[in-house]
Amino acid sequence: ETSSTELDARLAQLVFAHPEVEAVYALSSSGIQRTATATRSAPSRSLFHAAPRGADQSLKDYFLELATDSPRYSSTPYLSMATGHTCVTHSRRVVTRDGELIVLCCDLPVDAHAI
Repeated sequence: ETSSTELDARLAQLVFAHPEVEAVYALSSSGIQRTATATRSAPSRSLFHAAPRGADQSLKDYFLELATDSPRYSSTPYLSMATGHTCVTHSRRVVTRDGELIVLCCDLPVDAHAI
């Protein structure tokens, strides 16, 4: 099984390599957050905070919509509790090199989504 530490490190690298990405995180096949939420910077207001490892995301559209036959999903715009910005979440089922099924979620600001 791919370690959470390894996934955290790779997701942090992805956020810093792609300035258009606001946040990225991985969920287990049951919708439990498998990694910390990697973000470029902390939100400016204390009202907002990134979901931690272990958070239950199983009722979020970006997870539920993958329960069907679709391998990926893009949400409608919403206010991100992780950053305080309006964003869309793109999610996709992926299999790690160890054969573990995870859901990779990537939050993009609405203006970047239009690109």
